[in-house]
Amino acid sequence: MTGLLVITLAALFNSAALICLRLAGREIQWASPVLSVGLHGLLMLACGLLAYLMAFILTIRILANHDFGYAVPMFVGIQFVFSLLAARWVFNETINWVQVMGALLIALGVSLLAWKE
Repeated sequence: MTGLLVITLAALFNSAALICLRLAGREIQWASPVLSVGLHGLLMLACGLLAYLMAFILTIRILANHDFGYAVPMFVGIQFVFSLLAARWVFNETINWVQVMGALLIALGVSLLAWKE
């Protein structure tokens, strides 16, 4: 697989993990003396951990095969864009024009980094 594809997959798995953990966090009864979580929450925790594991394995591969100065900014930039998309489409959060412009600038920066490679 190409470097950009592996980095994008790692960022996607990382975003999926964050989404699962946020959904799981909504299921946990934080106010009770003993934390309790339902089956759906446990499933989301398990999926989040699995997605983090996949992101971790891909990240090790990325760092072993690419320049740190290329791979890390690329991963972080793609991760930010995925997070913003998840905020809008998964959690129905309002996204303002400043966030959209920031995401577009990050996408431009990621494109410039990919062009170098």
